[in-house]
Amino acid sequence: MSGCLLWSDDLTDAQLKMVMACKGDGTQLGESVGYELRGPEFTVARALERKGLGEIEGIGGSLPPMFWLNQEGVRIAHEFDDETDDGEDPFFAPDRALNRGYGRV
Repeated sequence: MSGCLLWSDDLTDAQLKMVMACKGDGTQLGESVGYELRGPEFTVARALERKGLGEIEGIGGSLPPMFWLNQEGVRIAHEFDDETDDGEDPFFAPDRALNRGYGRV
């Protein structure tokens, strides 16, 4: 989907949940938190990767693969966050997002 600007409305609920979980604490626009992929979450991450919103790393390693947002994915997370900025997480609690350090995009 290169050349096409995506918005949070263009994502399924599962995709948006993963994007928001990867957003991290939101202090830096260029930061992302890795999301550990297990089972059906891998399919969601592949769809986000095809949309150009991030990448999967660590396939075939001893640890589970991780999904990381790229700059466009972080932009969408912040766009959705701005739409729902009432001080509470309106969507879900990111219980599977693992903070294994912040990555710059």
